[in-house]
Amino acid sequence: MSSKSIHVQLRVLAGVGSVEQGNYKGSTTVSELLASHPGHDLIMDHKLMVCVPSVGTRFAVSISWDDTATDIKRKIEELAKLSAEHQVLSADGVIFEGDERLLATMSDMARPSINLEVKGASEGEESEPRLGALPDRFMIAVQAIRGDFSPPDDEPDDERQEDLIFQALTDFPATVQLKVVSRAVPEEQLDSLVKDVAKLCECVDATDAAWKAVRRGSRRSIALSIRVPSALALAELRDALVKDPRVQMVF
Repeated sequence: MSSKSIHVQLRVLAGVGSVEQGNYKGSTTVSELLASHPGHDLIMDHKLMVCVPSVGTRFAVSISWDDTATDIKRKIEELAKLSAEHQVLSADGVIFEGDERLLATMSDMARPSINLEVKGASEGEESEPRLGALPDRFMIAVQAIRGDFSPPDDEPDDERQEDLIFQALTDFPATVQLKVVSRAVPEEQLDSLVKDVAKLCECVDATDAAWKAVRRGSRRSIALSIRVPSALALAELRDALVKDPRVQMVF
């Protein structure tokens, strides 16, 4: 398996980093930057040769990859976004400038079609540098790393809560219809299932419950109409019914 590499020289424009002199693999200022870059999925490995970052310092990033994995031209174009004619902002607020000589070493490669004109961040005393007009995907990635899209500490994180779409489309309290189909179980269990469905509705504060049970051979189909106070209450009711060993399906 053959591999190729490219060397990117960067210069610190503003800010103070935390890495020390030496060779690194893993989580450092620059590797976090590369991980947040739109081309991060093209980078298989990178070794960082970093001097202690201070304003004006130059350092090199050596990036290697397997040239059989992806089209080499596309890799070069993605990595070129980290260099030449624009500035790059890392996750911890250190601003880097690309070395314009990098693209000169790629004369046989086409320039990226993406607009690389980026305004650098401004710096001020005791203030965090602003992002400026970074390319959209890169700006969003950096903002996500900084936590700009995370909910405030005093608000619950309910992004993965069930039935969010249903809740957004429905005004609660709302009347919903469910159909519960039983398994092939003894007759006495079918009779108790109807009573237990009514109890479950009370447990989730559902009101105006009405149902009709229809015998279908050794099974029973229960058509249920209830008024639920929230999407969460409906989700809890459905979950309880699905887990009942006497129930085949709920829809």
